[in-house]
Amino acid sequence: MVDYDLIVIGAGSGGYVTAIRAAQLGASVAVIEKGQVGGTCLTRGCIPTKTMVASARLVEKIDRADQFGVEVEGYKVNYERIIQRKEDIVEELVQGVYFLFKKNGIDLIKGKAILLNNNTVKVNIDNGGLKTGEIVQYKAENIVIATGSKPLLLPEFNYDGINVVSSKEALEFPAIPEKLLIIGAGYIGCEFASIYSALGCKVTVVELMKQILPGEDKGTAKRMERVFADKGVRVITDTKVELVEVLDKIKEPSLQKLEKKPLKDANNVFVHLNDGEVINTEKVLAAVGRIPVSQEIGLKGLGIDIDERGFIMVNDQMETNIPGIYAVGDVTGKVMLAHVASAQGIVAAENIMGNNKEMDYSSIPSVIFTNPELARTGISFSQARKMGYKVKKGRFFYRANGKAKAMGEENGIITLVSDQETGRILGGEVFGVDAANLISEITLAVKNGITAESLSFTIHAHPTLAETIKEAAEDIYGVSIHS
Repeated sequence: MVDYDLIVIGAGSGGYVTAIRAAQLGASVAVIEKGQVGGTCLTRGCIPTKTMVASARLVEKIDRADQFGVEVEGYKVNYERIIQRKEDIVEELVQGVYFLFKKNGIDLIKGKAILLNNNTVKVNIDNGGLKTGEIVQYKAENIVIATGSKPLLLPEFNYDGINVVSSKEALEFPAIPEKLLIIGAGYIGCEFASIYSALGCKVTVVELMKQILPGEDKGTAKRMERVFADKGVRVITDTKVELVEVLDKIKEPSLQKLEKKPLKDANNVFVHLNDGEVINTEKVLAAVGRIPVSQEIGLKGLGIDIDERGFIMVNDQMETNIPGIYAVGDVTGKVMLAHVASAQGIVAAENIMGNNKEMDYSSIPSVIFTNPELARTGISFSQARKMGYKVKKGRFFYRANGKAKAMGEENGIITLVSDQETGRILGGEVFGVDAANLISEITLAVKNGITAESLSFTIHAHPTLAETIKEAAEDIYGVSIHS
């Protein structure tokens, strides 16, 4: 006899959404979580970083307040208050997840889970109470694995969580570092570069690939590099970090490599690059990727298929190769974004409860919360051409938009890609203020096969930033009014 219709392992963006949707559909559900509910996104990623982004952007706004006719003198950054505000917001949202579990009749089991078979989970209880250390078995008709991912920490970086940190510790420095070197210029590295440079830190970013934001368009990467240059962020590309040294005191070999650098300026962290340069810094953030949390949960014993990197292999219904076992979120390695994990969770829950649903990855928005923001959805111009489309591109610059000028946010561009034969919008990119919100309209267009003509004839309110989308659609046909 089973205890539940569904057991979910992990209470992050994928796990807790899976649980709630299944409960809404009538399932009896338990969630097993060894840490804090909310997972990486809520407690160590999306929410805390965006809280700090808000503070960083306000600092940058104050720094140019005189452009708006406002003179501000003598302000200071209270870093402790920034961190406290972040923690308060995270805690409020964590409590919200607990409330949703209670509202939907979901049992939360605190502890580490190990799969014994396709309907049995062993849990080493860790609830901080009398049952901590007790091992209990639970049975369910279906199991969803939503164990997420964690930062990749290479041995040559000598991670110690204090001097060399992951994104988790970078959210809770005891004080703003004077100097921060970031290894990796993907979305995590670029977001932290944007945050800490705004707060007064001297930031250096080192990227192995030939451009920052390796998955993005070359032109977009160049725009972001110019933004960083304006902020005083040093960007080093096409360069490998060979070793990070953390020294208790200055040692002769490193001092010799530093050559003319005065002893009084030297901190205790030295980053050795493959071109021979040695950079002296206070803190190092390793942001070179994430790996799945798929070890020690019993996957091999059940014969669940994983790829060479450890990601669980699933189909578009989120099923593994073992009947009754599903996986959602970062642990699948599909698209490692919180909103994708939630969407996968809903698909899994619907299928578990007898509905036929499949994941559609064709119109997923992604956002990099730098300042300005970068967002994209669908496929790019070059991707469309490689896929055999005859494509047309439409663009519109923020500087020609009245609302952007009024906001003092003229640095931006909208790009739309359409199929020349059908007129359908295939993808789009927004580089500029409020990109995270503007991308939703383009995502809706891609998802529903809306044409550039239809989008261009949709009346947009004036004055708004959203008018840039209409103008970009018009530009595809060469009839943009304000270009």
